Amino acid sequence: MQTVFIRKRGKKYVVTLEYRDSSDGKKKQKSLGSCDKKKDAGKLLIEEKSKINNNDFIMPEKTTFEQYLNTWIEQHKNNLSVTTYNRYKDIIDRHIIPHLGEFELQKLNPLQIQNFYNIMAQFLNSKTILQYHRIIHKALDSAYKLQIISKNPSDLVETPKIKKYKSNVFSVKEVQQLLETCKNTRLEVPINLAVILGLRAGEILGLSWDKVNFSNNTITIDKNLVKDRMSKSYVFKDPKSESSIRTLTAPKELMSLLKEQKKKQSQLQLQSYGTYNNKYHLLFTKINGEPMTSDSFSRMFRDFLKKHKFHLIRFHDLRHTNASLMLASGTSAKVASTRLGHSTIGITMDLYTHVLEGLEKEAADNISNLIYNTTSNK
Repeated sequence: MQTVFIRKRGKKYVVTLEYRDSSDGKKKQKSLGSCDKKKDAGKLLIEEKSKINNNDFIMPEKTTFEQYLNTWIEQHKNNLSVTTYNRYKDIIDRHIIPHLGEFELQKLNPLQIQNFYNIMAQFLNSKTILQYHRIIHKALDSAYKLQIISKNPSDLVETPKIKKYKSNVFSVKEVQQLLETCKNTRLEVPINLAVILGLRAGEILGLSWDKVNFSNNTITIDKNLVKDRMSKSYVFKDPKSESSIRTLTAPKELMSLLKEQKKKQSQLQLQSYGTYNNKYHLLFTKINGEPMTSDSFSRMFRDFLKKHKFHLIRFHDLRHTNASLMLASGTSAKVASTRLGHSTIGITMDLYTHVLEGLEKEAADNISNLIYNTTSNK
């Protein structure tokens, strides 16, 4: 049985909960809040009684947001990929806890969270802040579902609006120059895989020779290579969605390039006297045969562009280039979506609206030429 009453302590009016502890059966008391005026304490008393009567009452705890976050992230570790866990842990430790960790979980309010976002907005872009918000919201939502808090305060916070990203792609001429320039360099294979097949960096770094079928000219994508920053080990993880697992038909020029790459690796294995060890049988590795992290790979690609005077783009923009060229050449959005491994065609349509708008105008011109020009020539 829970009882709530007002008790005076010094000059304060304290709203007090009396309850029987389920662990030992003894009566115990907890403060639910103190007020300077008796009438304010009376209002609080009514609120707390109403919560008890409506089964909305939550027992007060002194757990800080920092303590809760540390427990929450470890409890959810098995449900997160290695890269997601590492990213969440880094954001929690370096940013969220230093600003919000000291507040009591049950007293954390929307204003405190909003102030944190406003401070971050001075240094970070809206996309990054939204990542912080998603972590905070997930954590607090779990607390709400477990009835540790009565509501999720992050529901009431205004989140930043993300500007739609416009991909920075190469033209056909630039692609041709890039492919010519990268010939006989270490980046020739990954650049061709990105431009011709639209593969992500992680997919390229995790691609092994058993997934390349030279008889059928196909390549199967079913894993990504990531590095666990905590254990410093390499991890092959499943793609983000089932649709990302796909078998792609590759042009014969690309397959010929891969045959040469396989020969080079075999020769290197024989000539290296044990210094080259490609134990995962990957298409692309470090010079010694070890897997390469995406961060190192991105730096290598950027340095290559600088050295050869190309305008700077991300390696991922080669995937966007592939998609744009596919659509511009008449490939249907459905086929493009399947080859890119998008979970829905809507993602493809949304990402490449600018390309599709140009095709829509072309379609209008085509139907106009077909009908009106035909009619006028009669």
